[in-house]
Amino acid sequence: MSETRLPLEGVKCVCLITFQQAPVAFSMMADLGAEVIKIEQPGIGERGRGLFLSPELPLSPYFETCNRGFKGITLNIRHEKGTEILYKLVKDADIFAQNFRPGVAERRGFAYEDLVKVNPSIVYLSMTAYGPDGPSAELPGMDGVAQAMGGICSIYGEEGSRMMTGQQSVADETAAFINFQAAMVGLYHMSVDEI
Repeated sequence: MSETRLPLEGVKCVCLITFQQAPVAFSMMADLGAEVIKIEQPGIGERGRGLFLSPELPLSPYFETCNRGFKGITLNIRHEKGTEILYKLVKDADIFAQNFRPGVAERRGFAYEDLVKVNPSIVYLSMTAYGPDGPSAELPGMDGVAQAMGGICSIYGEEGSRMMTGQQSVADETAAFINFQAAMVGLYHMSVDEI
């Protein structure tokens, strides 16, 4: 009896992503067989590793859930050697993803314009809170802020009490599904271009 092949086996994703909305999208890619290589900062890692820790839980259940199925490396992309290693990883990757604020990728050498020189067929996902331009583009974003700006917080809590968000990360999870869809469309587009 032959083994069942997962639909994304052979797809390689290189990711500079943090917290929830981007990692959840790529954990779905890993669930479907993609090789997902997550790059973290040496000595620090991703800040999400420290969420919800306790003596009983030395590993963050939040981090482990959002980043399931990933391979991980640490890489200092602020140094030339780190950038060289990043480019080697991207050279044969299908997808590169990052969720930094606009301008960070350009300053650090991993913008689309940089990586397409290394790999002309790379699918590039840039996931920001408010898009690449506009009055809020440079602001940090997180799920609670998106819930408040979207108005959903108005249905939680009591009138006159402190603002509350929902128990679930509605904005991050919704963004994760949109990011997953964008990655899949990018892969499809590249496969159609090759035919």
